[in-house]
Amino acid sequence: MEKRKADKAASLTAAENSFELVARAWWAHWKPTRSAQHAGQVMRRFEANVFPHIGARPVAAVQAPELVAMLKAIESRGVNDLAKRALQTSRVRACFKLVLTTGGCCCGVVRPRHQLD
Repeated sequence: MEKRKADKAASLTAAENSFELVARAWWAHWKPTRSAQHAGQVMRRFEANVFPHIGARPVAAVQAPELVAMLKAIESRGVNDLAKRALQTSRVRACFKLVLTTGGCCCGVVRPRHQLD
């Protein structure tokens, strides 16, 4: 019985910390200092290119190979610039940094910019 309760609590916590929810929280914090057009473009890129691949995953469970697979899927459509933009510091990495600074993730997905570019 206790194990079921613990599993259910862990499942709820994971759902509350999905990459999509974290990304939307980051975006809401980030967008007031940007133009409405730019903020809208960033969210549309998340919705079209990132959320379908890792949006439902608990952010602490997302691993670097999943990000590589996401980027390759974007590149396979012939939109290399969007793949680069999807991983820019102010996009996916910023969402992971938000989680790291709030203590929600200990994974090694986030690296200094010069190591990922």
